[in-house]
Amino acid sequence: MPPDTTFDPLYKTLLDYYDKLFVPLAVVLAAVMIVYAGILYTTSEGQPEKVNVAKEFIFGAIIGLVIVLGAGWIVSQIVG
Repeated sequence: MPPDTTFDPLYKTLLDYYDKLFVPLAVVLAAVMIVYAGILYTTSEGQPEKVNVAKEFIFGAIIGLVIVLGAGWIVSQIVG
């Protein structure tokens, strides 16, 4: 029995959006957030509250990027 190709056009369209829009956008946003956190860190003057905020920004940017990249990989494993 041939594989079901009912969702091929939808899958290809979503994959195109993911590859051409979501991944580059996520990478750019993560880079901007990490640069912003670096600026916060360097201007914190040793204040623990500001240092913690900068570390949270960096951690959040990395986790967000991992989620976006991981979501594409999981979908490709399930559908592909």
